[in-house]
Amino acid sequence: MHSVFFFFVFQKIDGKALLTLTKDQIIDLTGMKVGPSLKIYDLIQQLKIKINPAQERMKASLKKLL
Repeated sequence: MHSVFFFFVFQKIDGKALLTLTKDQIIDLTGMKVGPSLKIYDLIQQLKIKINPAQERMKASLKKLL
């Protein structure tokens, strides 16, 4: 996981950009297998919920309806 850090630094991904990354973008950025990239994506989603829980709950409930 330590080497993943360098992928994000090299691509100049800051905190704001990190929160907007999609699963596909993370896979492309890291050049990794899907499993580790999805773990990173899930951690980003958890971070988003902690940052703005009401907004993320609303998005999650809308996704369930669609």
